[in-house]
Amino acid sequence: MSLDWVAGFFDGEGSVGLWKNNTAKRLRAAIAQNDRKLLDEVVRITGLGRVNGPYKSTNGPNTHYRWSVDDKYVLLLYEQLSGRLLGKQEQFDKAIKEYNEYRASRICKKSKPRGVS
Repeated sequence: MSLDWVAGFFDGEGSVGLWKNNTAKRLRAAIAQNDRKLLDEVVRITGLGRVNGPYKSTNGPNTHYRWSVDDKYVLLLYEQLSGRLLGKQEQFDKAIKEYNEYRASRICKKSKPRGVS
């Protein structure tokens, strides 16, 4: 298996976007699968992320696992997969653009003196 395999697997099963926790937005790429071995291969090939789970499915007795990377590691994943992705290239580009805009807006807010709106 290779980065080409990871790109194809991510195109079919992965997602990338902004995720909001209690305090901030995070850039996240993830793949959920019933078969942990496939996700372990993603970690082995890319050197990124980790596999969590098993999680109980909400709509049945099955369990699933989740591989994910956040923030700067999504950017590293993008570098590895760029040019190999078919369906998810646009989703990556959009998510990274939104993340960069969000980070730029946070920097601007932090740099304003108090009392300035």
